[in-house]
Amino acid sequence: MFLANNSMSIAMFSHATLTLILGILQRIAYGTFLTLRRNAIIKKRFPEIIQLQVRVLTLLLTCTIPLAYYNKAVLLSQVPDYGEYGSEDIRELWIVHRVQIYIDVALLWIVNPMLIFLLSHLEAMRQYLMFYQLKLLHSALFGDWHKMISSSWTKHWKHEFYQKHCATLGNAKWLKKRVLAYWLLVSTAASSFAYHVVTNTVRAQMLWPAAY
Repeated sequence: MFLANNSMSIAMFSHATLTLILGILQRIAYGTFLTLRRNAIIKKRFPEIIQLQVRVLTLLLTCTIPLAYYNKAVLLSQVPDYGEYGSEDIRELWIVHRVQIYIDVALLWIVNPMLIFLLSHLEAMRQYLMFYQLKLLHSALFGDWHKMISSSWTKHWKHEFYQKHCATLGNAKWLKKRVLAYWLLVSTAASSFAYHVVTNTVRAQMLWPAAY
């Protein structure tokens, strides 16, 4: 087997297989969740956001992370010994590995980090919305009741933060668009910077043996 002589490749291959298994188990658990999504308690926990999280996590566990590990395993198992080749052979080997190296860089520093950022942003948004709903309920239950039954209640209502912003800051659809825009901005900036640094490092490493 081509991985037999490289312990790091075997480790990467094993991690990829384990991640794939976890992705399959996660899909099985998601099937159980779908049977409970109409439960009143589940509805209060924003199941639509959970379903979006599951789709992103499934993509991460069954596609991008295993692909990154498998690609890295093959890459490590086929590292050429440049001392055994002439200059033309080295150039050919460099061309063969170039696409695979850039796939490795793209998955490791762009695709996977962006998906992980998306998961964290979605979960933060879901937790925030649950907090907002609790504060809204608390405001309604423990408000100043004598103001509620007086003629000044309308004015009092407008000055209540959670009631006033319920259609915006407490609305999942309104918030989702802005969170996704923020995620796209932050993840694009972070991934672009990481990609620039890593590709320049990789390019320098690849050009170094070609100079001899």
